[in-house]
Amino acid sequence: AQTIHETRFIDHILVHFFLVAIGERIAYIMSGKTVAAAITLAASLCIVGAAGVKQNSPKNVLFMLIDDLGYADVGYHGKLVNATIPTPTIDELSAAGVRLEQYYVTQLCSPTRTSLMSGRYPYSIGMQDEVIVDGHPSCLPVNASTIADRLQAAGWATSAYGKWDLGMTSWGCTPTCRGFDHFFGFYNAFNDYFTHHVGVGLDFRNDTAPVKDMNGSYFTEIVTADAIRWARAVQEKQPGQPMFSYLAHQSNHAPMEVPARCCTMACTERVHCTSWVCQHTQRQPCPADAVWNDVSCR
Repeated sequence: AQTIHETRFIDHILVHFFLVAIGERIAYIMSGKTVAAAITLAASLCIVGAAGVKQNSPKNVLFMLIDDLGYADVGYHGKLVNATIPTPTIDELSAAGVRLEQYYVTQLCSPTRTSLMSGRYPYSIGMQDEVIVDGHPSCLPVNASTIADRLQAAGWATSAYGKWDLGMTSWGCTPTCRGFDHFFGFYNAFNDYFTHHVGVGLDFRNDTAPVKDMNGSYFTEIVTADAIRWARAVQEKQPGQPMFSYLAHQSNHAPMEVPARCCTMACTERVHCTSWVCQHTQRQPCPADAVWNDVSCR
């Protein structure tokens, strides 16, 4: 909710705002099927916009991907099943937009991103079964054009943020070689929200350069800030330049980490828990009965 609230400054230049929920929980709720109709529709609308939008219409797309979001993890659904996660900003955007309420998604990260980027079913290009992690030499096939390739060729400014997870072992698999002018995020399937490491290795890039000076900065907030910075810079440099931003936050994906201000209890001892994790001293986990303090984090 905080992230979406912070992006509102560009409301006046947005034509389409897509909010796509993916993840294991939704896949099971939707009977485990892997039909990507809604994803393909979204990609098609964007590509049509590159060629078919009237000359005097604004042409800008902010596509937000929310990882591992369950059906009841948004307020407007949760209230139907007595869930209590408040998401007022998401609810407001949803009420003012168009909801796709009957659709199916894949149950894994890389196959979902394959569909989003290429407009193809993952099984049609061998991407249906795995999550690309830790230097595994898989990749969205380089002969498959991405939505960013198409829009970039049509004169759009393009950017990608957050979790990539479509290949990392050759530059040709990475975002700035797949149609994106700018990338700010990580290549793996998950990352530490504060150290930006996977194991002992740093996985955080600004375009292709490693980001080494943001240890301790919360990932969700810094990628949101960079997305805002980039959009403003593009419009200042060339007013009216059509823009496509793909904002793929790691949240809600593990590890479950949030800034200390978002927990109502102090984190005092290192324990195993499945609750939210605070950044506190040594980023010690919260006790299992810690509560998410949405008010202070919106």
